[in-house]
Amino acid sequence: MKQIFLFFIIFNSVSYGQSEQYSLAGHFGYALSNLSQYYSYVQVNKTECKSTYNIGIELRRQIGQKGIYLQSGIRLTGYGWKNSPVYYNWSSTEIIETTNVNTTNLSFVSIPLIATFKFSKIIPGLTISSGPQISLFSFRKWKQNGDVLSSQWSLPDLAFSVFLSLGYEYKISNTWILGTEVYSNLIPKEVYNFGIAFSGRYILK
Repeated sequence: MKQIFLFFIIFNSVSYGQSEQYSLAGHFGYALSNLSQYYSYVQVNKTECKSTYNIGIELRRQIGQKGIYLQSGIRLTGYGWKNSPVYYNWSSTEIIETTNVNTTNLSFVSIPLIATFKFSKIIPGLTISSGPQISLFSFRKWKQNGDVLSSQWSLPDLAFSVFLSLGYEYKISNTWILGTEVYSNLIPKEVYNFGIAFSGRYILK
């Protein structure tokens, strides 16, 4: 058993010891997203997570010789939530409960700037990534009980989010790397999504 474990470590160390100065990757993932929001005329008594997505293509460049990389590209990131509102009638001070289920979908096109650290010697294949991303514009869709009430492209206020991930990469050839990661996109005080993504990475140089 010890010999098998040692062989696995040596094999991965040799594989990941090869140079990866530049690489291009595409990834896709699924996530759960939620938002807690309160209005003066609506009290949300039940907020649920909603499944969403994360798709992107990015270029990665090695910085120095310490397993540190910088990557940037374009991401299409989905956010959303479900809620069942309770309305407060100010004239009669009466709480009006409804059976409506509102679903909101937001799609952000973002440019990330992510730093990735690869544990090529200690734990071959393990990666930690983090960095900011700026959202450019979004598509919004609002449904009530499954029916689309409105959908539109819009130019929102400049939105900043923070990307965090813990992943694993496996080099299947001299030019291809397969990867998976558990990730989260956070927009402070507004919305988050948390999920898993899969990637294929091609080494350019």
